[in-house]
Amino acid sequence: MSEVGISIFEAAVSPALSVLLIHLGVNGAFARIIALLAVSFFTAVYSLSRLLWHGGRAKRDMVKNTFRTSIPLLPHAASSAVSSGSDKFIITAAMGAAALARYSVVHSVSVGLSFLATSLGSAL
Repeated sequence: MSEVGISIFEAAVSPALSVLLIHLGVNGAFARIIALLAVSFFTAVYSLSRLLWHGGRAKRDMVKNTFRTSIPLLPHAASSAVSSGSDKFIITAAMGAAALARYSVVHSVSVGLSFLATSLGSAL
């Protein structure tokens, strides 16, 4: 699976899984969290396995460089997660979990469509 395939997978499966979980009766906010975590976990494991493993053996230099590069980025990633998630806290506090679930699904779909439109526009 290529990078484009992974992006399309994330953009399509996360909202679909959220809708399915909500339809099955899971609380909207928890359904969205579960869907995001499941899709992110799957794509992270797949991507890391493709990057770091070759023929059943880990590429030692790649593993060392990955950790050396990513450790200093953890504070930035944590602050970005808090910053990007703040809208969800505000929506939950003001409108409730059901509104948050709808907002999250629509946001994910729109980001996926925006990514697709930008990609196609750049390719042409």
